[in-house]
Amino acid sequence: MPRQLGTYAEYNFSKGLITEASPLGYPENSCPVTFDCVHKATGDVERRLGLEMEVNNSIKQIDRTDSVINSYLWKDVAGNGNISIVVLQVGNNLYFYEASASLPLSSKAFSQSIDLTAFSPAGAKAPKNSPCQFATGKGKLFVVHPNLEAFAVSYNPSNATFSTSQIDILIRDMEGVVDNLDIDERPTASLAGMTIPHHYNLLNQGWTNANLTSWDTSQTTMPSNADVMWAFKNADNAFDTATIPNVVNGNSPAAKGHFILNAFSKDRSAASGLSINAETTGTERCSAVAFFAGRVFYSGINYDGHNSKIFFSQIIESNTQFGLCYQVNDPSAEDFFDLLPSDGGVIEIQEAGTIIKLANVPGGLAVFASNGVWFITGSTGLGFTANDYVVSPISSLPALSASSFVDVAGIPIWWTLDGIYRLEPQGNGYVANPISYTTIRTFYNDIPVSEKKNATGTYNAIGGLVQWMYRSTPSGSVTQAKEYDRILVLDVITGGFYVWTLPNQDVKLHSPVVIASRGGGTELSDVIDGSANTILTNASDNVVAWTLAASVVTPTFKYVASYVDGSGNTQFSFAEARLFTYVDFPSISQTDYTSYLISGMRLKGDAIRNFQSNYVEFYSDNNSTFQVQGVWDFANAEESIRWSRPQLISTVDKTNFDYVPSKRKIRGRGKALQLKITSEQGKPFRILGWSVFASINTTV
Repeated sequence: MPRQLGTYAEYNFSKGLITEASPLGYPENSCPVTFDCVHKATGDVERRLGLEMEVNNSIKQIDRTDSVINSYLWKDVAGNGNISIVVLQVGNNLYFYEASASLPLSSKAFSQSIDLTAFSPAGAKAPKNSPCQFATGKGKLFVVHPNLEAFAVSYNPSNATFSTSQIDILIRDMEGVVDNLDIDERPTASLAGMTIPHHYNLLNQGWTNANLTSWDTSQTTMPSNADVMWAFKNADNAFDTATIPNVVNGNSPAAKGHFILNAFSKDRSAASGLSINAETTGTERCSAVAFFAGRVFYSGINYDGHNSKIFFSQIIESNTQFGLCYQVNDPSAEDFFDLLPSDGGVIEIQEAGTIIKLANVPGGLAVFASNGVWFITGSTGLGFTANDYVVSPISSLPALSASSFVDVAGIPIWWTLDGIYRLEPQGNGYVANPISYTTIRTFYNDIPVSEKKNATGTYNAIGGLVQWMYRSTPSGSVTQAKEYDRILVLDVITGGFYVWTLPNQDVKLHSPVVIASRGGGTELSDVIDGSANTILTNASDNVVAWTLAASVVTPTFKYVASYVDGSGNTQFSFAEARLFTYVDFPSISQTDYTSYLISGMRLKGDAIRNFQSNYVEFYSDNNSTFQVQGVWDFANAEESIRWSRPQLISTVDKTNFDYVPSKRKIRGRGKALQLKITSEQGKPFRILGWSVFASINTTV
């Protein structure tokens, strides 16, 4: 049977994992399966390094029973751009680590911690089961939690101590209370016989008890909710009941807001001196926070009537303004009642449901809620002010949780029920675009819904990589929910995804963070004295001297890690991918892992003619060891007998060459061919691609 000969190349691996493609037209430069590899933007693929605690790491004993674990990088601490601190929440406590450029992160733990229960409202459940959210501004750390009063953390660099201050979110009472009167109805009653709700409303719209007493002495009715006290002044600017017949206020409500109340415990009795039931949100408090336009924004109250409210502070000039979410001028005043651009206030997005996340984006504030996404900005293009803003809907896309949100150069990327989305500028606003639909939708849909909600991520700007840690199986407890066994990596340059597996036995990995701290870069050195005489060599039996290899460290991913020691205590530290031995945590409980990938389907001819691959030429660096085998006709297991025999390729003896071609004959034939590449235990590989010499039947 005559055959047609030809060669085709698999150029690179830059597109990473793609599950959304037909086997009859699989896209180049990608693969349907990849685990524990790194797909570079340059197109090559290599093994991930082994995970291990930082070199010279330190440990901190922390009880994590039934506790959430959460981390955040506090930048520009105390207004100093050179100070960054990692904030670690483990259950009821916040711990702090200085992101030093000279020592491992774990060794820079502050002795001081913060007990979150100090900010618990009376009767609130322990905060250990829910994560805090954080924001930074004015050098402060702002902390909110669904069952805690908001508070600010300050750092004093001179003595390396932290201090806290509770933030009471205060608002003007722009609502008043229900008094069952029409707006312009003047009730037939005396001051003593007037209902308490109406009495309160009059005081809240600027009346005083002295004025009301004066009115009561000359009238058989009391003022209405449309009556403005200062409208009844005489020529001497004094309140005068003789002016009452001359004033017609119509039926427009008088301005309210004289009283300033706590947003979550409206104690109108204390404010007015009248006996009125307090209006509270129970123990529910703000769970979302952002620092934007020189203000602090608070939201996410899971309580009826408060779910869709956003409180924003006045432009902050002093620490006393963190919770002042009201206008400075009294709205009921005769003079100086205007709303100022710098004022605080309340925004309510009626359609939003419960607000889950606030994100500072270029030009405005993005609001992510349980049933949509909104954008808040200034209406004139000059930015947000208290007296000039507009709220625009972006999408009806519901948010799952705040933990998966990652800030990529000011643009949020986050997980939802059906995919991963990125907020992208469009016109004067934004649009939510899915970035997983055409790439890994099938893979993503296999992640349990509960674990999509628990996923947590961070971004490394230097590498252009996002990493999300998640569980591939449902968690059975709060403790287990933060024990991750997978990392999904997104290369924001290429849009490619790939997946790592994590050990989930003796060492637990909980949360990622990116800092410019030293974690790897150390080497054994001789010990010398001041005269440069060698005192001890690095070969000494009892002494090891470590030298830091460089003064500047490229930002790297680190992972909050814990394990139980021999005494049954849980020890915390930080881990990173750094071992060229390609095993995980040999210092605690060595775990081997296998890096492998399977190429996309390659069909030649018209997809009904058999073809056979005579030789495949693999291109790798001069220090690669791996096995290759062919997978014919879409077979998904070796038991199909359509997988060829594994063949070993090693280029470790080619040190005089940067890249080495290695030719292997892949036996078999069929309508489609895939190639599987598998690591050898403890050995690296770095592969650029391959070319295939194939022969195809010219007739069926």
